Amino acid sequence: MSYDDDYSKTESLFGTEPESILTRFFDRVGQKSLVLDIGAGQGRNSIFLARNGLSVHALEPSRVAADGLRRIAAESNLDITVFPENFETFKPPQVAYEGIMVFGLIPDLTWTGINTLLEKIDVWSKPGAIVWLTGFTMLDPGFQFYKKNWKEVSPNSFSGPNGRTRTYLEPEQILTLFPGHTVLHHREGLGPLHSHGDGELHQHGMFEVVLRRF
Repeated sequence: MSYDDDYSKTESLFGTEPESILTRFFDRVGQKSLVLDIGAGQGRNSIFLARNGLSVHALEPSRVAADGLRRIAAESNLDITVFPENFETFKPPQVAYEGIMVFGLIPDLTWTGINTLLEKIDVWSKPGAIVWLTGFTMLDPGFQFYKKNWKEVSPNSFSGPNGRTRTYLEPEQILTLFPGHTVLHHREGLGPLHSHGDGELHQHGMFEVVLRRF
């Protein structure tokens, strides 16, 4: 799905603060390391890493968000290279990365897309690389709405208007998708209260994991 309209209406659709698991575990990758941000959005996590001395490749298919992040990086002299494309077609100039971030992307993917993403992470990450991920679980308050009103196209994955997708993972299912990784952090439960732009405050049932590749 495209977030161009949403990004055009607000400068911080998903807030300005980096993910808490990123601030807690970013020092697990060495200084001057190169990290890939898949689905970078308006860049809050890429900007945090670059301000802390890391190099970032930010992958964001929304032209609006990509252009905005490119402008911020240039104005602040941050080491962020922005690629305005999706992960399915991306051909990285780097053979492999020391870290990969995937924050909030999995709920928007079909299971075909998720499996492609897992394959890409495996190819693009070096041994010892850190992987950060967040997404939604079946404990999310919105799960029953999508189950009732959208078409279920695969287990706990629903298709709705304009080709939109909403996918939920079962409890601890995320851990089964990364057999070649050590778990540094894993939490599931309700996330923080937040809003998108001028929207209402709400919470998601979430998983968050930090992994280290063998």
